[in-house]
Amino acid sequence: MTIDSSSAALHPRSGARFVFVREDDASNARYSAQIYLADGRTISGTLAWRDSRTVWSDDVVEADSENDDVVWARGQAVKLARVLKSSGQARLTRWRGK
Repeated sequence: MTIDSSSAALHPRSGARFVFVREDDASNARYSAQIYLADGRTISGTLAWRDSRTVWSDDVVEADSENDDVVWARGQAVKLARVLKSSGQARLTRWRGK
């Protein structure tokens, strides 16, 4: 996979960079998410809450869904959901090392 220079800057050397952007108003928050993995892959997803439970969905194909990096990144995204739910902020960017 080749990566253009602008997107290469978003991918860390280890771990992953998580970018969440709120799509709805704070009372009914839903976030679009981009997870930039160190291997150059990008996971696009959405984060929302239903009945106080975190709901995460992404574009990972079934063949990759058991990949250790993908499983780890999904878990980190759900952990970061607590920050977003309590703060309601419009945008959150975090790097997490693995």
